[in-house]
Amino acid sequence: MLALAGCLAVYELHGHLPDAASTWAVLRQASLGWLVAAVVLQVLSMVAFAEQERRLLGAFGVAMPARTSVAVTFARSAMATGLPGGSAVAAAYGFRQFRSRGASRSVAGTVTVLCGVASFSGLAVLYAGDAVVRAGTLVAAAITVLVPALLVLVVRRIRRSSPPADTTSGLRRTIHETAVLAAMIPARRWLVVLALATVNWLCDLLCLLACLHAVGLSVPVPVVGAAYLGAQLARQIPATAGGLGVIEAGLILAMTTTGHAPAAAAAAGVLTYRLMSCWALLPVGAACWAGLRNHSTIKENA
Repeated sequence: MLALAGCLAVYELHGHLPDAASTWAVLRQASLGWLVAAVVLQVLSMVAFAEQERRLLGAFGVAMPARTSVAVTFARSAMATGLPGGSAVAAAYGFRQFRSRGASRSVAGTVTVLCGVASFSGLAVLYAGDAVVRAGTLVAAAITVLVPALLVLVVRRIRRSSPPADTTSGLRRTIHETAVLAAMIPARRWLVVLALATVNWLCDLLCLLACLHAVGLSVPVPVVGAAYLGAQLARQIPATAGGLGVIEAGLILAMTTTGHAPAAAAAAGVLTYRLMSCWALLPVGAACWAGLRNHSTIKENA
C-alpha cells in the first residue's frame, strides 16, 4: 500500500512542487505547537466519522464499541487511499465488519450506504456555509428553510410508499428497503449523525489551517476554505486513489496563484497536511486491520 501510494504521488506531483531544498528549509522551522494541534484535529476528524458510523448502527440495535469503530474507520481510510478501487474495497470491508457485529445483511448494507450519504451531506454543509459567507443572510435563510422541508417531504413519501410490485427488480427492492430503513431512524439521531459528519470535514479543514500556520503562513480563512472545498470536489473524480497528487497540486496552486503564499511555504504546509490526513493513515490503518483480523481469528478459535 505504501509503495503503490508513493509511486502514484511522485508521478502526480512531478513538476508541481518547488525544489526540495527550499521546501525542506521551511519544514525545519515549523512550529511544534501548531503541528501537535494539527495532529489532534486530524484524530478528532477520524473519531467523528467513527462515531457517525457507530450511531447509525446503534439506530438499528447493533452495538459496536467506540474503540472498534475507530479501528474500522482507520482501516477503511487506509484501504480507500492505498488500494486500486479503494472506495469499493473499503465499503465492502465495512459491510463485513458490521455483519460480524450482529447486523443483518439489509442493516449492514443500509449503514454502509448511509455513512456515505451522511459524509456527503456534511461536506455539503461546508459548501453551504461557504455560500452563506459569500452571499449573505438571504442564502442562509433559504438553506435553513428549504433543506429541512425537503428532508421531511422525502421521509413522508418513503413511509407512505409500498414496496415495488416487480419482484424481479432486485436493485429497486434493495433501494426501497434501504430508504425505508433510513426513514426509521429518528430525526434527532439524524441531526447528530449530520453534525458528526460536519465535524469530520471541519476538523480536517482546521487541520490544514493548523499546518499552514505551522510553517508561518497566515492565509485568509475564506481562501483556504475555497481551496479545500475545490480540492475535495476534484477528489470525487477517481483519477487517483485517495486523490493522491490531485489534492496536493490543487491546494498548492490555489494558494500560490492567488498571491497569498510563496511556493515553498505553500508546498511545505500542504505536504504536512497530507502527511497527517493521508500518508500517516496508511500504516495506522494497516495496523488496525491486522489487530481486528487477529481479534476475529482468536474469537473464532475460542
